[in-house]
Amino acid sequence: MHGFGYSETDTTNGLPDYIKVRLKENSFLTSDSLYEFSAASIKYSFTDSSFIIDSISLMPTLDEKEYFKYFGYQTDRFKLKCGHITGIGFDLDEYLKNDNYLIDKVDFYSINTSIYRDKTYEFKHGIEKPMPVELIMKIQPSFSIDSIEIHNSRILYGEYANKSSEPGEVFFNDFNLRASNITNIKSHIESNSNLDINISTKLMGKPKLTANINFLLDEPNKFSFKGSTEEMDFSIFNSMTQNLFGISVIRGRGAFDLNRIIADDSIAKGIITFKYKKLRIALYDREKAALNKGIASPFFKFLVNDLLIKSNNPRFIGPVRQGLVYFERDEERSFLNYMWKSLVSGMMSTMWHNSKEQRKEKRRLKKIK
Repeated sequence: MHGFGYSETDTTNGLPDYIKVRLKENSFLTSDSLYEFSAASIKYSFTDSSFIIDSISLMPTLDEKEYFKYFGYQTDRFKLKCGHITGIGFDLDEYLKNDNYLIDKVDFYSINTSIYRDKTYEFKHGIEKPMPVELIMKIQPSFSIDSIEIHNSRILYGEYANKSSEPGEVFFNDFNLRASNITNIKSHIESNSNLDINISTKLMGKPKLTANINFLLDEPNKFSFKGSTEEMDFSIFNSMTQNLFGISVIRGRGAFDLNRIIADDSIAKGIITFKYKKLRIALYDREKAALNKGIASPFFKFLVNDLLIKSNNPRFIGPVRQGLVYFERDEERSFLNYMWKSLVSGMMSTMWHNSKEQRKEKRRLKKIK
């Protein structure tokens, strides 16, 4: 315990203005001993029901090679540091009486996190990944936070693949997020069932990306999302596409406008406008590309058969082609994987590739017009 603070006008030495605990020389292991948590200090103010946690760190105790070997299957290893976390309007009485966390607002400042996955290991099947609202409902004790904001942060995601000595990476800097109405308390959900998330960031340090995701807390399997980017040079993705997929972007510029996508825990449907010009992609590593069975496999199929990809949208004369988003969720994969592959389905639809399901959906939509 570092200290108590009393108001200068307090002559009774009753409840202090604040309590501060210094943790700088202490760290705590997670229950599985795979991560170590530390923070410099925690301070709680009784006068305005606020708190601040300073200099947070959550770091793995094993190096990358040992960590992935410990599990023996595909999993994520992450590092996280955060400048500080502040909260206001923490209802201490409600916590002491009913064991509920009620907080007006929580702010995270300067998060820096990196997440890596080694895909040279086998994927572990048989585990269904929950949807985000399902996760919220499982949290105990019950809680309600009016808003959460993340400021000026950086997120990096990387994967190791077969035939690659370096990971394929994508990162988001100047990352800012605001989420409102995060709760699993039934009476709060009955009053307002919308959990809304707004994101603003820079993709690979270059174009601005904005996105909105809306969840229904009273219908946990339903959500919608939309977003857009500024125009970008697609070659910024080569550090990812070359190492993971064996594919290079030789040239091309464009932007995304993702109209509202409606989804549940089974299917995502919607429309994407993907404008691009002078797009040219090529094989960077044929052997590596041949191994890929994921999102880039349709690219490889077209490249090895010397089939043409439409290099402009719109063409010199003609309307903008819109792509159909249609993707069936793999319940063993994460929610972010679901969103990403839904987006990719619309991109491929725009360029040249519609799955059997997409062609069927296009015919259905044409009939009801």
